[in-house]
Amino acid sequence: MNTMRTFVRENLILISGILLPILLVICFYLAALLPKLLVQPPQYDLLYLTSPYPHDGVNTEVVNGKLKIWVTPQVRKGELPMPRLFLFEAKTQSSREIPIPVSSLPTNTRPNTKEAVVIPEIQSLTLDTRETAPDGYQAKIDAPNYGNLVSILVFSNYQRNFVISKRGNTINISDENSAISNYKSIKFLGWVIPK
Repeated sequence: MNTMRTFVRENLILISGILLPILLVICFYLAALLPKLLVQPPQYDLLYLTSPYPHDGVNTEVVNGKLKIWVTPQVRKGELPMPRLFLFEAKTQSSREIPIPVSSLPTNTRPNTKEAVVIPEIQSLTLDTRETAPDGYQAKIDAPNYGNLVSILVFSNYQRNFVISKRGNTINISDENSAISNYKSIKFLGWVIPK
């Protein structure tokens, strides 16, 4: 027992050098884990739209809780990219694509005419367009590396993420490098409110 105490006293700096990084790792782990354990998971699904870049070929509007989407002939002809519509499901914490049906362009359509797109799967959904859901989760575009010294010196661009967060619990919905899309434009459309 005395030899152990003597060893600890004689090698206190060495033991501290080994234990402090381990304690630091444990502290960071707990700081990342505690919000997930203490904050209730999200309760509301949400709709969002992605596209390679923002353009005027697609317009969205939520009227009385119902999503309306209009596209121009340039989108129907493929001159401008068709965005992709996604539903983030809170229960599974994953996104799934909702197909946007596009009929063939009528020959008599004027170039600047916008045409409404009917998406049967979302007709029954009611949306709340406020940034914060009733359960307190907030939807936002997050650029975690933007502006720090490492990103300025090492990276020429930064990755933007579409996330929802509440009191430190952040859930990544979509980012520019995800399998969902390598898309630059992500547009929040609304939280799905149950009837």
